[in-house]
Amino acid sequence: MVSEGVREACATDARRLAEIDALQNPGPWSETLFRDSIAAGQCRLAVDASGRICGFVVFQTVLDECEILGIAVEPGQQRRGIGTRLLSAALAEARAQGARACYLEVRVSNEAAQSLYLAHGFVPNGLRKAYYGAGAAREDALLLRLEMAAREP
Repeated sequence: MVSEGVREACATDARRLAEIDALQNPGPWSETLFRDSIAAGQCRLAVDASGRICGFVVFQTVLDECEILGIAVEPGQQRRGIGTRLLSAALAEARAQGARACYLEVRVSNEAAQSLYLAHGFVPNGLRKAYYGAGAAREDALLLRLEMAAREP
């Protein structure tokens, strides 16, 4: 039996991550985009007690800033703390890489994700009008920012 947890993704995980993203995201990433993020060391995934991949977070740290590029948990596994574990793992890694701030955007309609981010200390930092979607189905993005504690010397 495998214990639940978060681990770094590997190339063979890309297809499963694309499947999860397609379940959650109207504009999902391709398997190739996931493979590129994995190769850059920017992807962590969550596994359930059986060892099955059930969620992911993609992030990048550039100099002293981190950006959360995507986070998703498969529908049947939501509300079990998996998103919290993924976000916490990404923020810990970003801090270790010297990040002092973290940014992300989230659909204004995604109240569950907003609650997760606000619980981690993110605060609203702006709005991108008609950022998501196409045509009449466009939706605004809420911009969020987290001030991160400085790394210990």
